[in-house]
Amino acid sequence: MVDAWLEIRLDLDVAVANSLPHKVIDVALNLAHVSARIESEEYRQLGAIRTRCPEAFGGWHIRRKYSAKDIREAKLFEVTPKSFEPAGEDCGTDYDYSAACSVCETPRRLSGPLTLDLRRAPRRVGLACTIAEDEIVVSEHALRELISENCLGFDVEPAQHKSNVVPPMDLRRVASGRALLRQALSLGLTQNQGSFHRWLNSDPQHSLFDAAWAEWTALSEQKARGLPIPRWYRLIVTSSPVDIAPETRIGNHILDSIHPWQPCPCKRTLGLNLLSRLALRGWDGADVCQTRQRIGCRRGLLIPKSLLLLSARARTALLRAGCKSLKWEIPSLVA
Repeated sequence: MVDAWLEIRLDLDVAVANSLPHKVIDVALNLAHVSARIESEEYRQLGAIRTRCPEAFGGWHIRRKYSAKDIREAKLFEVTPKSFEPAGEDCGTDYDYSAACSVCETPRRLSGPLTLDLRRAPRRVGLACTIAEDEIVVSEHALRELISENCLGFDVEPAQHKSNVVPPMDLRRVASGRALLRQALSLGLTQNQGSFHRWLNSDPQHSLFDAAWAEWTALSEQKARGLPIPRWYRLIVTSSPVDIAPETRIGNHILDSIHPWQPCPCKRTLGLNLLSRLALRGWDGADVCQTRQRIGCRRGLLIPKSLLLLSARARTALLRAGCKSLKWEIPSLVA
């Protein structure tokens, strides 16, 4: 049994009036933090209070504590990448919504390269996403660890920095790049294939790729302008999608007495929030995969997202790459 705790903010005077154990966050803002084990007496008390005065409650999240045995025996993990701003649409990324649902606006398709402010991407994380959450990028170091572990189920393509000062690298314009293109051609690879960028970052090509990048940096006077841009890649999941099983509770708020799924009319988006441990059906063993169904809503730059899933082998590769700030959950696999 996995221990699960609700971490929630609410009005300080409400916490005091109901004798709830709490931590004071800010007296001036009348804000307190309450931690309650799921299905405990305090948890049920919070539910009753929310029924009477829902306006007293603020942000919340569920914290689960897994044992070393749980982690050791887990075959699949749900991972939440570290988020950063701004979203791609604020940086010039174009999307095609012609085949998207008119309500949740999924699935949207990229009309060109994923363009981001890569200087804002979190360092020493390895796996990140913008606040839009469906724009997931992987760092060069993390990518190479995934490749060295022979992880399957994904391709990548370079994410483009929004600045016009440093243009996207053109391998044809540097000597090491041209050597790489000749090698790729002999293997039947072209630059418009996602597998091309996996190959670039594999042994022994990545040494020559590093040389090509250094030549391109000098050519574009990047160092002289003091604008070192890290290399990030858009993660493209190519494996078969995994279904969210009906055992998963999805709804608006964890303390609602009823947990409706509230799916979008298109059935692609199931609801606003994940309220329970994720239950999955139909995983084929891929190292990198995602759910067929989405969670969230379309609000401003936010858009419903498929949940990202990694095998134990892929998780090991990311941890070896130093990706220690990611949020991991262990879903249950049902027949």
